[in-house]
Amino acid sequence: MKLFLVITITILVTSIVYAQEKIENFNDVKELELSFSLKSTIQLNKIENNPSLEFIKATLSFFPREDYRQRVINEQTSSNPQVPVEREDNTLIFKWTSIDEENTNKIEYGINSKVLTRNEFIKITKEIKFPIRNLDNSLIEYTKATEFIDITPEIEAKAYELIGTETDLYKTVFKIADWTKNNIKYDLSTLTANVVQKSSWVLKNKEGVCDELTNLFISMLRSVGIPARFVSGMVYSNLDYKFGPHGWAEVYFPEYGWIPFDITFGQYGWIDPSHVKLKDDVDSGSPTAEYNWRGYGLDLKVEDIKIETNYGRIGEKFISPLTISIDPYKKSAGPESFVPLLVAVGNPTDYYISTSVVIKKAPELTENNVKQVLLKPKETKTIGWIIKVPENIEEGYIYTAELEATTDYGDMATSQIKYSNEYDYFNKESADKIIESLKERETKSTFTSLQISCSGDKQLYYSNETATIKCQITSQEEIKNFDFCIKDKCQGLSLAPGETKTIEQKFTSIMAEKIAIIAEDNKRVKYVYLDLKVIGVPDLYVTEFRPNAVNFKDDVEITFLINIDTPIKDLELQFEDGNKLVIGDLKDSRGVNIKTNGRSLVNGLKFQAKYRDEGNKEYEKDMAVPVNVKNIPWYAKIILAILDLF
Repeated sequence: MKLFLVITITILVTSIVYAQEKIENFNDVKELELSFSLKSTIQLNKIENNPSLEFIKATLSFFPREDYRQRVINEQTSSNPQVPVEREDNTLIFKWTSIDEENTNKIEYGINSKVLTRNEFIKITKEIKFPIRNLDNSLIEYTKATEFIDITPEIEAKAYELIGTETDLYKTVFKIADWTKNNIKYDLSTLTANVVQKSSWVLKNKEGVCDELTNLFISMLRSVGIPARFVSGMVYSNLDYKFGPHGWAEVYFPEYGWIPFDITFGQYGWIDPSHVKLKDDVDSGSPTAEYNWRGYGLDLKVEDIKIETNYGRIGEKFISPLTISIDPYKKSAGPESFVPLLVAVGNPTDYYISTSVVIKKAPELTENNVKQVLLKPKETKTIGWIIKVPENIEEGYIYTAELEATTDYGDMATSQIKYSNEYDYFNKESADKIIESLKERETKSTFTSLQISCSGDKQLYYSNETATIKCQITSQEEIKNFDFCIKDKCQGLSLAPGETKTIEQKFTSIMAEKIAIIAEDNKRVKYVYLDLKVIGVPDLYVTEFRPNAVNFKDDVEITFLINIDTPIKDLELQFEDGNKLVIGDLKDSRGVNIKTNGRSLVNGLKFQAKYRDEGNKEYEKDMAVPVNVKNIPWYAKIILAILDLF
């Protein structure tokens, strides 16, 4: 019996774009109709005479998806040679099994879609508590580190520093998003433009492109127990007035679902209609397409995937619910004055809204002209900049400067400021104090005198076990009537000075997660996290067994997939005839190819799998796959019947 592994390769996306009308953005339109096309070519090159190709499979995961803001109007797939397309696990599968290798030198496939995107956002009408107290098991993977979205002590420390004592989930996510945008330099000239870097690299070097900014944002959220995932797609940019590949995030809000956050565009809790969602994943490094084939005498070259996206019909103007006004703190000022510029943004709705505020017209500003603001229902906020009045002002003249501010949704406010040698001077120190007074104060202080220490009853758990979490709470001062919660199990406590209380809670069917432990009253809050190391019990199984039937006297090639639902190590397959296949570490699935004969498969394909889980526990599993063996001679049936007696 000869054993082989089926080869798998991955190809990433490139983009082909064409210029259209130079529109700045689509923030203020209700909807946008877009055309999307994707195509690729697989080149077949003969390297031996009489080549043979049993199959080629292209698994495409990059195409328009439907959600609350995006609808696929129509979708057409194409292939040459033409094959039916299967849809499986959010992928499109093109599989060619009958190819004339002598006369076919390339295979083509693609997809064309019309997509309608809408300027809509999920309306969060109430405060969602942070930390998240209880999380569905299906979301746990979105709080864990991955290859590119890694979590280091530095990332976690930065997240906690930014959050402070915030208890509102939307505000928490907003703070991390805004810090990332304002402190990580977006730079296409860096090496990250071609090679994706891990979040830890981005935090250290403070630079990156859209994927890196998004990776770091997601890493910081996950480090404090907030589920987040990476979204790949296309977007329109006014840098070159074209559509191109882009990455952003979606953050999970309990009771509401996945909410988009685009750090690069400064769109927190919504995205404009030029965003076309093509894929979401737990990591940013997953491929656009995967290819499998089996054959000989051929060299296959897969060309880069080419994508073209264009806009068609532009919908009506989006009517913003916000109000905006702009006013200088002083209507007039002398030369070299520093004058606060105040912009008030109001939200009359019953849901949260985030927007950028852009100063479009003003004399020299002392900082960037764009700031983001998050407004709770019925809330109005004033944000500020500082204008620097010119130094050289001619005697006897009064100058008038126009002031203009806009929001993401097309709201605009205007005003004026006058400056002359005759007007009073306003110094920078006074201006700074006024701007500082506008900054949002934290609503709750921290329990500085409270110490919380928690641990599990074991170092390592399996996902079907029960965990007992024990916490010791000590206070240096008297604290009356506060809530103490482990996940979603809460109780009221009071502590005398120097008193320690011990709280225990049991949790069944646990997952690997950060357990939120929270102490809170009306004015103060403190929370810590307990990391539990939890691994799943591995379950090994076989799928895609081919062929379905064999002849008793024939030599055959069998292929199948070995699958696992949780990572394992040192996998070995020991077959009945003494052959052994060493696979090693396995994270999801692996293809296996076996050369054997029909007579050895009469009782099925039998083998023993040996492997270890992440906790180094050893497993042995006897596996048998039934095989339909045809044309068994009469004498063989008699022998098999006799053997069955023993």
